[in-house]
Amino acid sequence: MKRFIILFLFLSLMSAKAQTQKVISSQWMAFSQAIDIKTPVKKRFRVIASAKVESSEPKAWAGIFGRVFNSNNEEGFADNMHDRPIKSKEWQSYTVEGTIDANSERLVFGGVCELNGKFYFDKFQLFIENEKGVFEPVTILNSSFETLATNTDIPKWNLGNAKQKNVKVKEFKISSDKSSVDGKYSLLLEGSGLEIKETGKIGNVEGASPKIGDMISMLEDLKDRVEYAVKNLDQYEIDYLHDNEANRIGALVMHLVMQPKNTIRFLLLKTENLTKKKRKNGRLL
Repeated sequence: MKRFIILFLFLSLMSAKAQTQKVISSQWMAFSQAIDIKTPVKKRFRVIASAKVESSEPKAWAGIFGRVFNSNNEEGFADNMHDRPIKSKEWQSYTVEGTIDANSERLVFGGVCELNGKFYFDKFQLFIENEKGVFEPVTILNSSFETLATNTDIPKWNLGNAKQKNVKVKEFKISSDKSSVDGKYSLLLEGSGLEIKETGKIGNVEGASPKIGDMISMLEDLKDRVEYAVKNLDQYEIDYLHDNEANRIGALVMHLVMQPKNTIRFLLLKTENLTKKKRKNGRLL
């Protein structure tokens, strides 16, 4: 009976965790840890980790990130290495260095990867400068991923970036791998099934005249950007109203949809009326 109760409690906890996890679709995935920070003076910090990337896609990349949130709701230092992406197939150590000050409240750090491929992470280290200017180590739980990961959990780490909580990206598989820098295992995130869609391309629509082609491509680009921004929002987020002076996200999306539709309708009616007028005047055979 005792074993049955323990098993039931374990399954209940696992079920509760699964229910609270949000599953989204995205071209990128992140994992993170956070610590509260208070300092009366400006200090530096360093996030150091090892990573490597195995991918045939030129745009696939990984990064180590550090992000500071301030007590006045303003963002502080932020760096995810997007300007110097990790693409090497060999294990290398990477460093992100930033600053915290009297306004700093929380430091979030971790890893990020984008598009198809295998992205490996290992041996995370965090150092914060003391009063003497010496970088002192800060304890990171499961820093080298020796506690094995599952497809829905990286023990002691949050699935998501600085603003996400327990968010699983369905295009990425999570596992542990024996290729490592420190200990027996590393973290492996594997992206698959992701299609890179060209954005910002105007014109050259097959079967359409140049001007109509421009319009179609611009509308398609608008649709793609709006869908990307809102596809993972839930009903509450779509309907959220910040204050009586604001607009709901859903209302803004409706406006973006209706405005081009009304413009096209106006142009088509105008073209049709002009054609009828020309026919009436005998100028159109």
